[in-house]
Amino acid sequence: MVPTLRPGDRLLADTGWPGRSTASRGDVVVLANPVWSNGPSDGFLVKRVIGTAGDVVLCCDNRGRVVVNGVPLVEPYVAPGDDPSDVPFSVRVPPGALFVLGDHRSVSADSRAHMGEPGGGTVPARQVRGIVVGVVYPRLGGVSGASSG
Repeated sequence: MVPTLRPGDRLLADTGWPGRSTASRGDVVVLANPVWSNGPSDGFLVKRVIGTAGDVVLCCDNRGRVVVNGVPLVEPYVAPGDDPSDVPFSVRVPPGALFVLGDHRSVSADSRAHMGEPGGGTVPARQVRGIVVGVVYPRLGGVSGASSG
């Protein structure tokens, strides 16, 4: 999730409140692992929600942008030097699911890396354990806490 988050950042995540049942497009979420079989060993994965139930997400338009429901995304959070995606894709997000991407797209094992698996790369919304609302303190060195993708 670099540059938004750095390995080792300690995150503050909202784990839910009445009336909010799932994450929204643009939220950075903490997902229960294993969402996919090759996730990090610490038990959680941090990614950005790009598509929610019913959304059509594709890459890319003629300017190289990810498009959701026909609208190109403006993604200032994508790591400098990374393209929005180096893998073409098109997916309709099924009910109860999310399409997620890392902000460091060139190294992120996100929905794009799992398009051929059940769910077509989407993750069940029930695997969201929290919505990141801030960094408690930045990495001080040593052990990595959050996935770098």
